[in-house]
Amino acid sequence: MTWLFIGLLIFIALHSLRSHAESFRNFLISQVGLLPFRIVYSLLTLIALYMIGLGLVESRNAPTMLWQPNPDWRQIMGIGMWFVALGVSASWVPGTFLRARFKQPLLLAIVLWSLLHLSVSAYAHQWVIYITILMWGLSVLWRDWSMVPAPGIAITRDLLAVILATILWLLFGFYLHAGIIGVPVYLF
Repeated sequence: MTWLFIGLLIFIALHSLRSHAESFRNFLISQVGLLPFRIVYSLLTLIALYMIGLGLVESRNAPTMLWQPNPDWRQIMGIGMWFVALGVSASWVPGTFLRARFKQPLLLAIVLWSLLHLSVSAYAHQWVIYITILMWGLSVLWRDWSMVPAPGIAITRDLLAVILATILWLLFGFYLHAGIIGVPVYLF
């Protein structure tokens, strides 16, 4: 799991620059410029994701089982993932009342995603990923909870977010998850 740990460390460190080390991020941008910073940031993120992928392959070859989750939870998780998709889409559509109410719908979606995956994950390498992302998401939520979000503009924007969430949920559930991750999903 060495690659997994190193990849997660790099990934979380990069994604914590804005939330936990903004002055250092601004210093780096002032030294190299915004475009070079974004290029290096993107390349390092891709390298981190590659390392996480290597770690997953390595861990799947010699998995350590922690517990046996209830198989019925997979269906509950599949339904719960619609709320994750809603958080993602509410963060994409500006001016939603969902964003105004929940302040950081994408971070809430990340936290819920982690919790749902923990409920159905049996192996240590899975728990390492989900707990790491859960802790990062909670730390950013804690920091940002006092922020004042932009007010909602029109309920039609929320309707658009719900439609996008449903499309994303169905697309990922029926096609992309099994194709990309290699694990089938039970939406219903």
